[in-house]
Amino acid sequence: MGFYRSKSDSLECIARMFKSVLRNWQNILKKMNDNELNDLLRAADPAPRETPEFRRSVWRRIEREVQPSFFDRINYLIKTIAHPMPAAVSISAMVAFGMWLGAASAPKTDDAMATYAESVSPFLQHERE
Repeated sequence: MGFYRSKSDSLECIARMFKSVLRNWQNILKKMNDNELNDLLRAADPAPRETPEFRRSVWRRIEREVQPSFFDRINYLIKTIAHPMPAAVSISAMVAFGMWLGAASAPKTDDAMATYAESVSPFLQHERE
């Protein structure tokens, strides 16, 4: 349990703090004349001080964002294959690969006629069982 009873109590407290800070700044700015404010602004350093590590981390994040993700690459591949020429080449390559696999896994026989005769012969089928 926190110090405040509810979320609305804590929000009210934060709102009161911001109003107080705002009132204080308004009072300070009312007391200053334009010359004092201009001098104060001129004296302020507008450029933030950054370390070399900060720049390296920023560039690392930029490079990480630039590199396409796995899903971006898959999406690009699908869009590329969806065109007629790459689709025809892809289908031809798959058919050729399937024919090669079929030929490589087929049983090796010396005589095609003997193989056919063995496959249709009821006597040889009976012996296999």
